[in-house]
Amino acid sequence: MDEEQPPEKKDFRDHAIKKEARKLKVKGKKEVNAWWGFSLFGLVGWSVIVPVLIGIFVGGLLEHYFTGSHGWTLVLLLAGICVGSVLALLLLAREMFKKEDD
Repeated sequence: MDEEQPPEKKDFRDHAIKKEARKLKVKGKKEVNAWWGFSLFGLVGWSVIVPVLIGIFVGGLLEHYFTGSHGWTLVLLLAGICVGSVLALLLLAREMFKKEDD
């Protein structure tokens, strides 16, 4: 009943089974270490600072070309802080409450 397979197919099958077992073993472990925290800290920082810098830049351009009573740089700085904070919260929520099957 048990057909004898050629050696190369049998080796390939064993190798594939071992590789899949390793993947499942690693996927089952959810280890949070310092490097994960540092990387998350960096992602949150960039998600806040980029909208803030864009707001400052666009606000400076608006003040340069359209002078008026409004302080566009300050307004868009605050808008950038708000947008960056929302982005950071969404990023943290996605990372912290990630489903196990992802």
